Amino acid sequence: MTNKILYSQVTKIAYEIDEKYYNGKHFVWCTDKPEYGPSQPPTSDPTERCQRFLSAIYSDDSHEPFIEENKKGIKLGAFLMRKKGTITRKEEKEIISQVSGAKLEEFSPLILVIDYSSVAGRLINVCASAKASSKSVEYQINDLDDSEFEIIDMSKAVNLHKLMKGR
Repeated sequence: MTNKILYSQVTKIAYEIDEKYYNGKHFVWCTDKPEYGPSQPPTSDPTERCQRFLSAIYSDDSHEPFIEENKKGIKLGAFLMRKKGTITRKEEKEIISQVSGAKLEEFSPLILVIDYSSVAGRLINVCASAKASSKSVEYQINDLDDSEFEIIDMSKAVNLHKLMKGR
């Protein structure tokens, strides 16, 4: 680990669901590489992922694969959390309904800036077959707590709402 900071990209809707249904515990993929390059492909780079989500929202592209993947991931998470007993079947259905009916703006990207020292003992190295590249740096955290990160709302950083009004 060359950095004492980790970065993750999540969507606003995923974050809000974690807050409401999972007691503020977040399942995240993260990296210590904040931008892509030879050792970090775009699909596992938080800033590139943000750009893809923002582009989809700005251009009103509901077929952007990242949006569809995020929906599937949130729904799978709800299924797994119900199986674990964290949420009820009714809550799982609420989540699925919320995600299915979500507007593109609800997929606005957030960057989570995570203090490495607070999660070091819980980092899971992503296996090679699940990584975007054999060279990429990717970790998972199954239970990231609100107190362990800061949020950068990328839609505010680029004034997305002002851009969208001009469409």
